[in-house]
Amino acid sequence: GAGIGADGTLIVSETSFEGNVAERGGGIYFCGTSATIDRSSFSENYANGAAISTCGDIAISESTFTQNLSRAIEHYGGDMTIDQTEISHNDDGGLAIVNAANSQISNSTITYNSATAGAGIYHEGSGTLDIDNSTIAHNTASGTSGGIFWAGFNSIGTLTITDTLIAENSAYIGGGMQNAGSNVNVLRAKFVNNSATSGFGSAVYVADTLNNTGVSHFNDSCFTGNALESITNTVGVSLDFTNNWWGASNGPGGVGTGSGDSVSANVTFTPFLTTAPEGCTTLPGSNQPALANDDAVQTDEDIPVVISVLANDTDPDGNLDPSTVRIITSPINGIAVANADGTVTYTPNVNFFGSDSFTYTVSDGSLTSNVATVSITVHPINDAPVAVDDGGPAYTTDEDTPLTVVAPGILAND
Repeated sequence: GAGIGADGTLIVSETSFEGNVAERGGGIYFCGTSATIDRSSFSENYANGAAISTCGDIAISESTFTQNLSRAIEHYGGDMTIDQTEISHNDDGGLAIVNAANSQISNSTITYNSATAGAGIYHEGSGTLDIDNSTIAHNTASGTSGGIFWAGFNSIGTLTITDTLIAENSAYIGGGMQNAGSNVNVLRAKFVNNSATSGFGSAVYVADTLNNTGVSHFNDSCFTGNALESITNTVGVSLDFTNNWWGASNGPGGVGTGSGDSVSANVTFTPFLTTAPEGCTTLPGSNQPALANDDAVQTDEDIPVVISVLANDTDPDGNLDPSTVRIITSPINGIAVANADGTVTYTPNVNFFGSDSFTYTVSDGSLTSNVATVSITVHPINDAPVAVDDGGPAYTTDEDTPLTVVAPGILAND
């Protein structure tokens, strides 16, 4: 843990981890009883688990993991919860879970990550994973599973996906997700515009792995715009894909007789929905995060300064939201306050002069930018001298005799 190495109990709040390098856990390495991380950011870290590597119970909320140089989070054992968190633009994947107990991801976005397998989420071994009301999109794997790689053995572990968008992920096989041997339950999910360059399982690929006895249920969901063969089942057991929308009122293509997304053999797709569920026909756009650039300003001692931090920041989609400016690391020698118009007011401490800095992020309303630094130079000013009473007859002399006081004399307390 180049940033923090800890066991026991760990609490991290409103902290930025940037540019750390380690063998494991670039930002944080934690192997203890429980860890809580909220309102923090992790960027440009590098390690096995570039931002966080953990083997204990951990709860992450309202945080961002962006542009790390290896897989952002690696979790080995214990429970994990992730809520209202963004995991995006990380090399070698967003999140890996191996032989954990119970994991839950809710109200979060996992987007634009890249890896060999499981670019969005990679899960291997025992344990359960619940994904609810989240978005897994635009992730790319050169091998298997752009969105989710789910691997178990002899039905160990259960994956549950509810009210979640899985869109525009790509891989060689299993663009949206791959199930390689465990139980999967999917309800009210949207698989939209995923792709597989091999032509197999652009939305879902079920692999014929050793002792694959897992049971898959995909119900009340929609599959539309997924390229070539949307659902590929290489296991002899039929899969339950009933009560789904396939992009056409006459059902799926492939072994189906309709014109919707194509399905392979051993996929039970009847009955199917003849009208699209709400929101299924609205395809996601290729949203890109905002780009925050460093700033440098000057002010005088004891003089606050209003900083237009967004003046040199951009958003590829033109959706920069000024109200989302957030102070990540506070200045040491003053106070920085983000204003609703996107400016930041910096007030130096009384009589301080010298160098200070703080960091911030901004969002386009969906994706959060990188962390940028604002450097501040506070110039000294020439303060008026202050004379202080000398406290009574400290000096004496005789009548008609001049008095000479040796320096600093009467100026000693001024």
